[in-house]
Amino acid sequence: MDDSIDPNRKVAINVWYRHVLIAIYPLSPMLIVGSLLAGISIYIIAAAMIIPFIIMTIMGYVILLRPLELESEEHERDLKKVFYNLIPIIVAPIIDLIGRIVFNLEYPEIFLLIGLTLSIWLALLFSKMPIASIKSIAQKMRIWRFPLLIIAIFLFLAVFIRSGLPEDIGSLKLPFIIFIFLGFILGYATGRVQLPLSILVPIYLVQNSVFIMPLIDFIFIYWASFLGYIVTPVHPCVAYSVNYFKVDYKNVLKFLALPTFTCFAILLGFYGIAFFIG
Repeated sequence: MDDSIDPNRKVAINVWYRHVLIAIYPLSPMLIVGSLLAGISIYIIAAAMIIPFIIMTIMGYVILLRPLELESEEHERDLKKVFYNLIPIIVAPIIDLIGRIVFNLEYPEIFLLIGLTLSIWLALLFSKMPIASIKSIAQKMRIWRFPLLIIAIFLFLAVFIRSGLPEDIGSLKLPFIIFIFLGFILGYATGRVQLPLSILVPIYLVQNSVFIMPLIDFIFIYWASFLGYIVTPVHPCVAYSVNYFKVDYKNVLKFLALPTFTCFAILLGFYGIAFFIG
């Protein structure tokens, strides 16, 4: 990235665009957990999140990238190479989706396992890395943290539900706008999307006496939680980027806040339209 760019803006651009795609990636932990909690297919959620994804991408460009005055460099864009590098990322959800549609198995997760195995093999093949390198990569990434995190979230969820708190809070009949703001606040406070969802979705289900959450309501809470998560200093990616570029988070926030709160205002606008139409 150009050395003339403010390093605080660099961090904001890095954080924003590293995470925007995660919001709609079907195999991201936040989508998997959200899907299980709300009782909605991962792929339906991913499809519904395309509009928020486009909005966040455009806002990132308009606010973070467009103001930059960079010297134009003449070079050919190799779209084939871009697509080639995306193959390991997209092959797993494609195999999982096709498998779930075509075959009605008792444990459809087998297709996800097949897809992930093929994705890892393709990634190693394309990067010309030996299979033995998986061990060192897993150690550096501390890959065991993901299943532990999922287990911890569902243990918390089980305790939370059995405590009776969802019923007690649900009896308050909170306006849905409160769920949206709580999603953003909890996403910012915890540096996670899964945790706000594991708190707010059960309360919503109890309060409205439903077992499956309406898609549009889930998207509002999910998007709000994601926006809080993307701007928090608690998230390791933000902390790592701040340390790498040797900047202060407060200065980075000056750049991240505008696209974040612009998207949040758009979210509230969509909610207002849905509220008055409904």
